[in-house]
Amino acid sequence: MNSEIKMLRSSEKFLELCKGLKLPLNGDICSSTEVLVKHIFEKYFESRISESDQPPWRDPTNNLCKSLHISSNQTRYIKPSENDVWIFGYGSLIWKPDFPFIDRKRGFIRGYRRLFYQNSTDHRGTKLRPGRVVTLLPTVSLDSRVYGIAYRISEEHRDEVLAHLDYREKNGYDRCDVQFNEYPEDLDSHFSITMYIATPDNVSYAGNIWQIPVIAQQIFTAAGPSGPNRDYLFNLANAMRELFPGERDRHLFELEAEVKQLIAEYEPKLLEKSLKREITEIIETGNTDGDVRETIRDVEHLHQVCTHTGWREEFLVKELESLKELLDSLQSKQSISTQVESKVENS
Repeated sequence: MNSEIKMLRSSEKFLELCKGLKLPLNGDICSSTEVLVKHIFEKYFESRISESDQPPWRDPTNNLCKSLHISSNQTRYIKPSENDVWIFGYGSLIWKPDFPFIDRKRGFIRGYRRLFYQNSTDHRGTKLRPGRVVTLLPTVSLDSRVYGIAYRISEEHRDEVLAHLDYREKNGYDRCDVQFNEYPEDLDSHFSITMYIATPDNVSYAGNIWQIPVIAQQIFTAAGPSGPNRDYLFNLANAMRELFPGERDRHLFELEAEVKQLIAEYEPKLLEKSLKREITEIIETGNTDGDVRETIRDVEHLHQVCTHTGWREEFLVKELESLKELLDSLQSKQSISTQVESKVENS
């Protein structure tokens, strides 16, 4: 008898909850928590998984290559001088130069490779879950090239910009000078340039082993104050294609393909499972407390959370951490594939 009363009260709460969330009152929607969770997920959260959190990568001018013809972002003309300094951007500085410059050029440096071997705890990740960003490592062959953008900083703003970049790149990066060559290659067009690189002896250095699957999994679940780690990767890959068509950056493009595969194959399943778990907990807590209005507010709050930058990574981490055996096998891509599909299908 008590169980029947309990079931009746639950149905009444479910009915009130459905009305508050504007769910269609038909079929067996109030028959169980599982069914109700399914309807809430489909109405409020399913579309968030398939929607993009922001438009595809775009330069402010909508075409980074064309915008290079506008050589200055100054509000007034500043005449170049011998005491100006050139800064080489090979990562986020390519599409996000947040400092004044009076000229910029496409080009490359020799004798280095661009690799996602640096942990990011302050921009594209956190101390608890670092992201991965690029640094440069010297190569044996001087024929190796790293393509990027050279920015000319006026003498007037030199100290200010260098101080800003010193702070921006404080997570393990040091300045050094190297020769820059303009693109397309012109043997007579080269000059000295300053760049920031993170050497293997800094505390945030992640390792110098070719581990595309491991790095991809780290980027897949990382986000920080500057946004999702994946955006950093995709912005860089898209910029390279637009600015230097036909040039290959094997490490960058293989990593991009690996992260996109993780997103396509595993992200929808993992996010659905994690969100349904959150909704279930909200409903069960509401049944215990007896306040349907608070339950409605909690569902609305969860929906609002799913509009914030980095929400995907937050829920991916929760889901991955709930699957201990999955985390234990992160070194094996095949193991991830097998266990994720098994866990999701059998849940």
